[in-house]
Amino acid sequence: MTSILEPMLNYIARGPIEVIFSGTWAEGSMTYADMVFNMVKKVLHLPGVGSEKDAAAAAELATALFAHATPPVADAWLPAYFAEFWTRVAEVETSDLRQALLVAFATQMWYNPELFLRCTEQRGVTIQLFEVWMQKLSSLRRLKHRKVALLGLVQLLRMAFAQALPANLAQGLPHLVTTLAVQSKETLRLREKAASRRQDEDTESEDGTAEPGQMDQVLRKLQMASDNDDNEDNDSEALSDEGFDGMVHAAGGKLLDLN
Repeated sequence: MTSILEPMLNYIARGPIEVIFSGTWAEGSMTYADMVFNMVKKVLHLPGVGSEKDAAAAAELATALFAHATPPVADAWLPAYFAEFWTRVAEVETSDLRQALLVAFATQMWYNPELFLRCTEQRGVTIQLFEVWMQKLSSLRRLKHRKVALLGLVQLLRMAFAQALPANLAQGLPHLVTTLAVQSKETLRLREKAASRRQDEDTESEDGTAEPGQMDQVLRKLQMASDNDDNEDNDSEALSDEGFDGMVHAAGGKLLDLN
């Protein structure tokens, strides 16, 4: 799954996303949406620790659908994907898959918070999910992932102002506000650290310390080594915000200006 993830993400990003949810593969008598869901479901639940990188890639692929869609384009599929994510989260053993699922929940919550909470309420897992989500937020080391988490929290805050939160979740509003403040501060710290790293790299390149191509190769190797080590602190990665900006602009405007 990891080998085809980037081409699939590129295809989804180029759009139009509506084609995936409405198109049909004539030869197979199957919709594209069914094909993607069946593939994600199969890979997401592959057994064994060794399969969790592929499972994380499957979760990332599914997440991209909601990241690039605007309601109600993906509404019909949100409950099905949520059910698979929730089933899988109980058996996670690696940080790769755990982070992918946390980002998946945050993205679905950003995409359509009312529908997302309807799913959690119907399954009776609202409090349990948010307890896990709040406890594990600190494991999101990448700047882009923290931004997505913030967008999800902001959507909950918006619903709170509209008095649309479920009663059991509304009781935790003070904790939500505190968490939002802490995560905002941490996101700014990660952004400043990433900007500092980029500035240092530009300075070294200008001084002739290393050829740009060589430096890129070294950075890629370091990043790959970091991704393969669950205990490696990779929170200073210089990450592109294109995917994140696409999520925000797909909704017709910025929900939160973090830049």
